[in-house]
Amino acid sequence: MNKVQDFILTFIGIFLSYTFYNRIMYQSKEDIERYQFNKLQKLLIESGKHVPYYKKLFQEINFNPKTDFNSINDLKKIPILEQKIVRKDRNQFINKKYPFYIDMNTSGTSGTPFKASISFNHWVVEQAVIWRQWKSFNYNFRDKMAIIRSYSPKKNDKLIKVDLLRNFIFYSPYHLTDKNMEAYYEDMIKRDVKFLRGYPSSIKIFSEFCYRKNYKIENLKGIFLASETLSENDKDFIRKVFKVPVVNHYGLAECIVMFGNIGSDQLLYSYDDYGYLETIENKDNEHIVIGTNLNNYSMPLIRYNTNDRIVIKKNNIKSNINFKTIEKISGRKNEYIVSLDYKIPVTNLYTIFAKYTDITQFQIVQSSISSINIIILCPDDKIDNIKNSLFKNLNFLQKKEINFKIEFSSNFIRTGEGKISPFISYEKK
Repeated sequence: MNKVQDFILTFIGIFLSYTFYNRIMYQSKEDIERYQFNKLQKLLIESGKHVPYYKKLFQEINFNPKTDFNSINDLKKIPILEQKIVRKDRNQFINKKYPFYIDMNTSGTSGTPFKASISFNHWVVEQAVIWRQWKSFNYNFRDKMAIIRSYSPKKNDKLIKVDLLRNFIFYSPYHLTDKNMEAYYEDMIKRDVKFLRGYPSSIKIFSEFCYRKNYKIENLKGIFLASETLSENDKDFIRKVFKVPVVNHYGLAECIVMFGNIGSDQLLYSYDDYGYLETIENKDNEHIVIGTNLNNYSMPLIRYNTNDRIVIKKNNIKSNINFKTIEKISGRKNEYIVSLDYKIPVTNLYTIFAKYTDITQFQIVQSSISSINIIILCPDDKIDNIKNSLFKNLNFLQKKEINFKIEFSSNFIRTGEGKISPFISYEKK
C-alpha cells in the first residue's frame, strides 16, 4: 500500500469514526451483539465459499453458516484455530477474491515471525477505532506527534524522519543512547510536539532519561502506547515524568481483537465493533484471548488463539460505553523458560526484576535449552550492586541446569517496528 492509498483509507476511517464508530459503543449490549452476529455471519459465509481451509473444515464438521449459525454462541461449533496451523500453510487462509490487502508482519518474539494479509476494508476500521481513541484524548488532525517506533534508518540516514502530511516526527527506537535522546528531546521541544507515541519499552527508556535530566515537554497533551504489555508501575512512572494521560493500546499484527482506553475513565475496553472476543479461563483469574476479526476478508482467522492472557474486569462498571472491559493484560500463555526437565514461568523473573527500581529496561533471551542471556539497562553507578544482587537471586536457575549471564547494555533484540519484548523464548526445532 502506498502513501496515497494509506491517506485515502485513513480519511475514510476518520469519516466513519464520526458517523458510526463514535456512536455504536453507546448502544445497548444487545444491539452491539446483534451487530457482531451479522458481521460474523457474513464473514463465515464468505470464508466457507472462498477460503480453502474453511471450505474444507466446514464440510468436515458439517457446518453451514447460512443454516447452522443462528446465534453468536453457534460460533463455538467451529474449532479454535491454533497459530501453528496457520503458520504451517498460510495460503490455505487466503481469500483470492480480495486482491487489495496489506501484509502485516508479526514481531516473531518466539522465533517464528509470521505475515498476515489485511484487507483494505478492515484497514479502514483500524483507522476509525484508533482515531476514536486519539480524539477522546483531544488529539486534533495534524497535531504534531513524536513517534518512537516504526522507523528503522538505513546506513547514513538521519535518526529523525518527518512525515509532513500527517505531521508525524519519527525518532529511531534503535538508537536510544543518552546522546541521541538528548537530540530527540531538543528536537521535540523545537517542534513543540503535542503527543508522544511508541512502544512502552521505548517510551520507558526515554522517560527514564527525561527523569534523570529533569526534562519536561511543556505543551504535551498525552502519550499513546502501542502493542506491548505495560505494567501499572511503568505506566505510573511515565505519567509521573510527563504529567499527562498515558493511553494504553493492545493490538496484534494479525488484527484479531483490539483493546484500549477511551476517554478519561481509565478503563481498558475491548473494541467489540472491531473483533469478537472470546476467552478461556486459565488460572489466577486469567483468561486466554480467543478472537475473530469482524472485517478482514482477505485472510480471515476465526476463533484464533492469540496465546495472550487477560484478567477480565468483574466489578460493577459505571460507564456509558457498553464494550467489554479488561482489568489488565497479563502476557502470553507460553511465556516460560524451558530446561531439559523443567518449565519455569518467566513471571517468576519479572517479579524479581520489579524489585529493582534502578533497572530502566530488561530483556531475557533464552538462546538454548540450557542457557539464557539477561540484558539490563540501568545507570552506570548502579551496575555493581544490581549485578551482585541478581546473581544471588537468580541462583535457582543454575540449580535447574540453566546457565545465565547478565549483560549491562542497551543491546536489546528488537522485533517488529523496534519493539523490545521482555522475553524471547527458545523453541525446540
